[in-house]
Amino acid sequence: MGKKTSEENKPKLLAIEAARIFDAEVSALIGVFASSNYQWRVLSNDPMWKKPSFPTKKMIMDEIESFNPTFIHFALHGSNEGLILQPEKDFATLTWSEIETMPCWKDSVIIAGSCGILSHADVFLKAGAYAVVAPNGEIKWDRLCHFFRIFYSNIIHSDQTLSEALETTSQHGNKYYIEYLMSFGIIGNKDWALDRKI
Repeated sequence: MGKKTSEENKPKLLAIEAARIFDAEVSALIGVFASSNYQWRVLSNDPMWKKPSFPTKKMIMDEIESFNPTFIHFALHGSNEGLILQPEKDFATLTWSEIETMPCWKDSVIIAGSCGILSHADVFLKAGAYAVVAPNGEIKWDRLCHFFRIFYSNIIHSDQTLSEALETTSQHGNKYYIEYLMSFGIIGNKDWALDRKI
């Protein structure tokens, strides 16, 4: 395999969203990546994006395989069964058992605001993901887009590790960010994953 160019080494974002109403979370993330001329793609049913459609298992696998993202961000609701892909269609779910058998997560960082997803982080790690950044339990969604915008900015612009980015995001003087820090956690596939610079 040839040596990667500096362009190939830049972090890339794939955001996967199932929105019931307009949600600023994904657009906030895209703003961070686009302003830095980094690559990004979106799978979403929100009509603000090109070719809106609820994401499916096949769409996710195909997009990851073709794009090879650094970050896979889920703007989805989580449940005990898995990640809810289509809340308006019988709550179609990508189950935890399905996730564990999908090789597409290898070498990626999974980031989500989905309630309770951290307790299921092992399914991503067993499939080869570097790390999972997500909340342990239920969280408020009203300021989540701002929280993630600062989090990603810390990684991209300040060259911070996942641990540092999560910690410094809480220092912006907003009580919601402090609550998020207390709710969020990071689990790495290897000891160095938490302090690895992306």
